[in-house]
Amino acid sequence: MKLVLVEWFDIIGKDSWQSLDKARSTSPMRFRSVGWLIRKDSKAVVVSSCHSTEDDTTGSVTSIPLGCICSVKTIPGHQMPTLPVSDSY
Repeated sequence: MKLVLVEWFDIIGKDSWQSLDKARSTSPMRFRSVGWLIRKDSKAVVVSSCHSTEDDTTGSVTSIPLGCICSVKTIPGHQMPTLPVSDSY
């Protein structure tokens, strides 16, 4: 798996009374996520920030709809390593 940086826009909601001028200035926010690329297809990019070295499990998974994504960049020099399992640290 590749390590990637995903830049994307997310919905922003404000649940308070405000002037129409202030409401008109509300915009989606741009975010960045870094993770192991699990899947990239016509619907979404899926990344995981945690991946087990002992079995094929993963955690902290984020699925970002393709329409929200600005860019996906591979972080050079980083591939999911195959590490020997060790009980000692």
